Amino acid sequence: MYHHRAVDHVEIPNQPSLPTESTTQPTPTHTTWSCWLPITLSLSGCGLVALGTLWFALDPTERTWYSRLFIGTLLLTTLVGVRWLANRARQATIVRDANDRPMTLDQVARQSDSVLTYGLQRYYDNLDVWAAHSDYRNLHSLSTNYSNRQDVRSDTSAPSAATPTVLPVNPGAPLLPQLEQRGLITPDKLLVGFADQQPHQFNLKLTGFMGLAGKQGSGKTTTALLALAQAARHNWRVIICDKHGEQDEGLITRAQPLRGCFIRQAIELPDIIAAIQWYMQLADNRIHQRVPVDTRILLVIDEFTSMVLRRELPDDLLEQLTAAATEYRKVACHGLIIGHQWSHRSLGASGAMLRRALTHSIVHRIADDDAELLLPRGNYQVESLQPGQAIIDNGGDIQRVQVPALTGKDIQHVAGEHTASTPAQISAPTSYHASSLPATTRAASPTAQLPPLTVAEEIIMLLHHRDQPISAHEIASYIGKDIRHVRKELTRLTKDQQVTRSGSTGSYRYAI
Repeated sequence: MYHHRAVDHVEIPNQPSLPTESTTQPTPTHTTWSCWLPITLSLSGCGLVALGTLWFALDPTERTWYSRLFIGTLLLTTLVGVRWLANRARQATIVRDANDRPMTLDQVARQSDSVLTYGLQRYYDNLDVWAAHSDYRNLHSLSTNYSNRQDVRSDTSAPSAATPTVLPVNPGAPLLPQLEQRGLITPDKLLVGFADQQPHQFNLKLTGFMGLAGKQGSGKTTTALLALAQAARHNWRVIICDKHGEQDEGLITRAQPLRGCFIRQAIELPDIIAAIQWYMQLADNRIHQRVPVDTRILLVIDEFTSMVLRRELPDDLLEQLTAAATEYRKVACHGLIIGHQWSHRSLGASGAMLRRALTHSIVHRIADDDAELLLPRGNYQVESLQPGQAIIDNGGDIQRVQVPALTGKDIQHVAGEHTASTPAQISAPTSYHASSLPATTRAASPTAQLPPLTVAEEIIMLLHHRDQPISAHEIASYIGKDIRHVRKELTRLTKDQQVTRSGSTGSYRYAI
């Protein structure tokens, strides 16, 4: 049993006055025009008939004065009729604010959007703020019933209209379980936000890589946490990369309560490259049916476009990742790619590859040009989005949504349930023909990530995804290991015929 807490009025600092409770139902204002225009038209019509009759009855020499009067009356009647038609088409509904000042429909709609945004940010777990102001959001649809189509309405009561389904949320309980009980969070769909109390979800069967964009403070990290919380709740396995993970407000830091579902975390660039390669190997093993598809895997990369701009990611790695992304979704491998700049001007040829890899997009407040790779051409005004608002591309369905904000209490609750649940089994990536490497099947602990790859595993994975041979120094730089340790492992792998060495250049490549 959930208690419904109605919010009739939300005080917003430094915001214009909102319509008060007494004006929740808009009251039609009957202007003076709507009262006397029909009477004027009737009298003018009678006058025209009378003048026309007199004009025919008079002597032709006396018709000049009456002709002018007739023409003047005809013009006046025409002007009055045009004005009446214009007034009939005009939306005459006016509501008043707390100071009894009239408000237009556009003003009411804008203020209701402000209430919605502020309410969900302040009352993060109370979606009833939609119900409290649903009448204001429906004014445009109701306004036609208050127009002068029926001239003067003596009945000032509001017309009947379908009331949107109220989504009650208990503010004293965690948000995610309540949404799950209402069927809004399911294992095969990812909830990304609400619009007019209706949930918007990504169908994971059709979701490959998701692009997430937004400036600092726009709600980008909140959206990522919402996705991670759902992943933990459904026992997915997450590979998370964040080059700013050491910062207090970094994504990895804020998501640490959910680390039970993380099978790999990476902060340093070499570790990020190795983690991406590891994810690709996991997906490749599933595609070739080397391991079962036992649970969903989510790759999360923060600051991805920044690394592309700085050319910190190997070109071949980027090409292979984006080329295979659409295949990964077929084996329950997905990606959440986060960045600030998604423009052709910034990313160049890499931008075209990224665009092909993305099946869905979430765009918070950002410069319009920086979102061109995530949204079809159009005027979406993403620069004017409020914190927590986003434009989503759900497989071609473009919507403006409000992302529910999760608090630390919500994250802790999900983390506690995940720790108490039975962890899924996952097969770590295996390198082709690497018979001397450790066993590849490991159980993912609910409280710790999988053991990191050995140096030999990282070398094998790096060389496997490269067409051209590279030197030992380049290998050490890519995987971030000491050159002496790398040389030692290369010598062993060469003896085991897992890698080959070119005698002339001293470079190494994967043994096919």
